[in-house]
Amino acid sequence: MINLLEPQASAVLELRFIDDASLKDIGAELYMSPRTVSRWYDKGMDLITLPADYKPARN
Repeated sequence: MINLLEPQASAVLELRFIDDASLKDIGAELYMSPRTVSRWYDKGMDLITLPADYKPARN
């Protein structure tokens, strides 16, 4: 599990990047609305530093 200061952000990022779940599926898994999942996703992304050469996969 990704270890961030916010456990909700960790859970959202883990499901998104490790399990490749959609925000809708993450919401169902964590009993959150898609909007809440989006907020935790944004907060988690703000808390981590990615390598300068990181390029996200295209879906």
